[in-house]
Parts: sequence; structure tokens; C-alpha cells
Amino acid sequence: TIGEAIKLCGQAVLTSDFGDEIFLQNLVVRGMHDVDLDYPYRDDGKLVWRAISDWVTGYVNHAYKDDQQVAADAELQAMVRQVGQYKQLDASGRLCGGGLRGVGEGGARVVTRAYLAKMLTQIIWNGSGQHAAVNFPQAGLMVYAPNFPLALRAPAPSAPHMTEEEYLDLL
Repeated sequence: TIGEAIKLCGQAVLTSDFGDEIFLQNLVVRGMHDVDLDYPYRDDGKLVWRAISDWVTGYVNHAYKDDQQVAADAELQAMVRQVGQYKQLDASGRLCGGGLRGVGEGGARVVTRAYLAKMLTQIIWNGSGQHAAVNFPQAGLMVYAPNFPLALRAPAPSAPHMTEEEYLDLL
């Protein structure tokens, strides 16, 4: 159900660490950084990551002349603090507040242009290259709702075979 999906999302946020999810770091965390491994996701992803990173780094370096300007940007620091306010699940399993663990440098703060560029690159990567890599290949299978229903409206079958009527009732 949607309630269970929200609970799972909350639990995922609690176990996720922004720093470990940064694409290049995540390859290391998962042991997939070894170039001797045949892993097209890594190889293609690095090309997309580098293109995003080069653009973002140029933009950050244009907007901030040095690290001191980054550290002194009160609005940027407030945004990073808010994003990094880590919360927990309440007794019913719902996320209390929000926030991501591992955002910022030495706490929920950005003090260098290099980290700001890496953080922004990761945000753009999540909404572009990462999203496309994870979701686009599924479209052919997932556009037919019975393959991936968002919720089931009856208990899962206990027998290996169902009648068409039982299947439709489940959906």
C-alpha cells in the first residue's frame, strides 16, 4: 500500500549516507570501481558524471572566487544544514522530519568549492544519469500495470496458481 511504500522510503533515508551515495564513492563502497570488471554502468556513468562535474565545477568556480566565499554564504549554509538535519522514525514507523545523513564537510556545512561542486554534481546526477540508468530500461515492462501493481488489494495467494478472477481481485 502507499503507507507501506512511504514507510520503506523513510527507512531507506535512515540507512542512506549522502557521502557514500556520491557516484564515484558508491562504486568503491560496492566494490565496483575495479576497471578489470566488465561493468558498463560504471564506465558509461563515469562519462556522464565527468561531463556534469566539469560543467558544475566551472559554474561554482565562476560564482565563488574562493573557499572563503563558499563558507561565508549564509543561504547556502542554511540550505545544507536543513538538508542534513537527520531525523529518525517514530514509534509507528513514520519518518519524523527529514534530512540526509552525511551531507556536508565535517557536519552539515560546505566550506570548499570542491565539495560544493561534488555535492551539486551528485544532485544533478541523481535526477539525470542515475535516474535514466535505473528507470528507463524498466519502461517496457512496467507500463503494463499488472506486471508491477503499486498495491495489492487482497492477501497474496497461498497456492501457486490463481484464477483470472482471483488475480483481478488481487489487483
